[in-house]
Amino acid sequence: MPNNTQARSPFGKLIDMMQYKVGRRVKQRKWQLVLTGVSIGLVFTFGALLSIHLVFQSKPTPTTGVNGAKTIALPLKKQPMHDGLELSVDPSLRKLAEYEKAYGGAVASRVMVFASLPANSQDAAGDAMDMSTKLQEFAKYRIQPLVIMEPTVNGSSINVSDFAAGKYDASLTEYFTALKNHGITDAMMGVWVHFPEDNIPEWGNTDAGMFQTNVVKAARIQKSVFPNSQISILLNSESFRSDDVERNYGTFSSLLPYVRGLPKGLFSSFGLQGFPWISAADDKEQNKLLSPAQYLNANLAREAAKSLGVKDIWLNTGTFYQMYTQTASRTVTFTPAQRQTLLNGVLAQMKVAQGGGYHVSINLFSFNGSATGEETDWSYWHTGQTPAQAPATAVFKSFAEQVYENGGQLWLFDSD
Repeated sequence: MPNNTQARSPFGKLIDMMQYKVGRRVKQRKWQLVLTGVSIGLVFTFGALLSIHLVFQSKPTPTTGVNGAKTIALPLKKQPMHDGLELSVDPSLRKLAEYEKAYGGAVASRVMVFASLPANSQDAAGDAMDMSTKLQEFAKYRIQPLVIMEPTVNGSSINVSDFAAGKYDASLTEYFTALKNHGITDAMMGVWVHFPEDNIPEWGNTDAGMFQTNVVKAARIQKSVFPNSQISILLNSESFRSDDVERNYGTFSSLLPYVRGLPKGLFSSFGLQGFPWISAADDKEQNKLLSPAQYLNANLAREAAKSLGVKDIWLNTGTFYQMYTQTASRTVTFTPAQRQTLLNGVLAQMKVAQGGGYHVSINLFSFNGSATGEETDWSYWHTGQTPAQAPATAVFKSFAEQVYENGGQLWLFDSD
């Protein structure tokens, strides 16, 4: 497989991790027989006719929809959409309004946003002002944030050894203290993730011991100011050595080295990230990773969550519409049916996680990064398109309905 290093998007380095080098997939139906009534027919010359109608009611089940995508025949009862969401000052919430319209109700219980480390007191004050505005806007619409705090300063990765040595202790404490001074409460904080996907070489060091030192330090600083706030861990499904910057030699192996022995009670959930990938259209030998059972293996999440002593798991994933969007000869396009096949596999992994007694959420990464260095469009429609113009809208709606039908929760990342 060719090199697959991505340029950064304005939303943080997590997008850089969406594509990675590798050697590179329910239906439940319960029928209830319900006696809905007995109607007595009209009396004619030849006698009385009595008809008893038995009506079968089913849970929502997929039916064939536009372009082969699946839709739900009898939708679940949905919560009403958030009034005025399209007028929000926050771009993520404005975009969420489109998802609610497509779904026909409130669809995401949590929305992903990004933050970076403050390098000094000045950064701490300014960054906290911006984040407090965002968190207050989320609280206004009763939507919980998922905050990914990346180990970057002004867009560049820090030396994680410096963090371990305490270089950022004071500024990070000042940052959280400033958030509190701006009126942010523990409940408004949502869920925070420190040192995300630290088992890939994005941050320069994939050593499990270093990760544990840093994630515990960051979590304890946050808890010193917001003791009842929630902190999660997010690891990639594929792990790499620190020096494997081209990501040639990753392994889908146990994540226990990264979580075993972490303090119980410090973390509230565990997140597993995995995304599909395919090589460019003009590659002589096409490589691909298109099985959620491999790139989003929920057994890895169950094992890690058990070690942490948590009962909540979330899966960070998505499906692409197009990859290599800036060069026509390289562009790969997936149909709505192909994307639905991937999402069916994601649902299967959700069920695998649930089988261990875990509460499972899926964070659907749906940002259109085709105009960025990433060159990948993860979206299901573009703003202004109708469902007829963007048939993958039906795929999103069906997937969201099936997530909730099967007892999961749906989270989102996108922005206008």
